[in-house]
Amino acid sequence: MIIFIRGKAATGKTFLANEINLKFNMATTSKDRYFDELLLEGMAWPDANEVAYNRLVDEIHQHIKSEEDLLVDIGLAHTPYYLQFISKLKYDASQVKSFLCICSDQEEWESRINKRIQNPENPNQLFKSIEEATDHYEKYEISLIEGETLLDSCDIKEELIEIISKKCHLV
Repeated sequence: MIIFIRGKAATGKTFLANEINLKFNMATTSKDRYFDELLLEGMAWPDANEVAYNRLVDEIHQHIKSEEDLLVDIGLAHTPYYLQFISKLKYDASQVKSFLCICSDQEEWESRINKRIQNPENPNQLFKSIEEATDHYEKYEISLIEGETLLDSCDIKEELIEIISKKCHLV
């Protein structure tokens, strides 16, 4: 099974992916893993972005082919971009579960963005202010696709893990 957790920056995608990994010992990956590596090697942002997504597609295909579970932490909050990305994958719909992660508390989300701005952990930190982050996402269409489940990272962590584990039949 391939599990996608997508959403805006600072909505808890990576946190949830790490928690699922800890609880179920599931292989996890992210576009940012490749992207950060490429940026650190000096590749230009647009090129690094394209190469990172291509590498991620290859990794997902390997897991589909070998029938190994994989949890994918991926931004792609903009629904059309996400649909375009998953159209590159060759899979049976029963092999994939998708979750859209949000942070319903605007103040909490802004606080998370501010922490990233003040202490950037990764080279891909795009935003320099809350206003810039807000403006960036206002241009996006962020909506559930058919069969996708909404996760609000303001909810209790154990409840979110339970939702994912039930939906994906994790043991």
